[in-house]
Amino acid sequence: MSLSSQSHLSGCCLVSKPLQRTLASQSARRTVGAIALPFFKQQKPLRDVKAEVLKAVANTQRGQRATPAQRKEILALIESLEARNPTKSPAKSDLLSGRWSLLFTGPTEESEFRKTRAGTLEGPFLSRLKPLSANAFRTKGITQVLDPCAGKAENLAEFSIANAINGSLNILGAVTPSQDTAFQGTRVNVEFTAFDLKLGPLQTTIPLGWIKPKGWIQTTFLDSELRVGRGDKGSIFLAARQKIKK
Repeated sequence: MSLSSQSHLSGCCLVSKPLQRTLASQSARRTVGAIALPFFKQQKPLRDVKAEVLKAVANTQRGQRATPAQRKEILALIESLEARNPTKSPAKSDLLSGRWSLLFTGPTEESEFRKTRAGTLEGPFLSRLKPLSANAFRTKGITQVLDPCAGKAENLAEFSIANAINGSLNILGAVTPSQDTAFQGTRVNVEFTAFDLKLGPLQTTIPLGWIKPKGWIQTTFLDSELRVGRGDKGSIFLAARQKIKK
């Protein structure tokens, strides 16, 4: 082989090695991209996840008319929302304060649905009024009012009896940050201090100091529109921020 031929072949080798490395790198990037692409396709925008949850809880009367299959679906959707929580340390966030309309509540375990009133819409107080009013009792709405900076919380349930007598039950509570290091930033402790009961023209306030019911609420999703929380009695709930009336 002539010297010129050897030089030509040597030059080809010198050029081809960097080229091979470049092609290999490009091929690797394409392979990684092909693997990653399905992952990114599975990530729905947060607004779409929220829309799915809102659609699922609609017409369930805040969870009370939901079937076991619906509750299972709703719980799965809420858990997918919790996985996308955009707010770090939600219990310390200013977004937690405000008036929240309850959209759904229920137990995290289906087996507990009939055992306890903890996850029910009205809680233990209004639940005990239902037998007295038979099927005439109807809950009109639940509003949660949170003001962690002031250490206050309210749970206002509005109801009607026979579509003739309007009433409300407002449970008042004191809120303090959790001292449990595992849940600081997500959990607050609540101690209920009194409740105001209105039934038509009648109104009474009953202090609860002699009972001292206590519990905690863990906020697992929070943004400017929605809030998801879990309670110490095994309940989970979804609430929407009420718009400020101008």
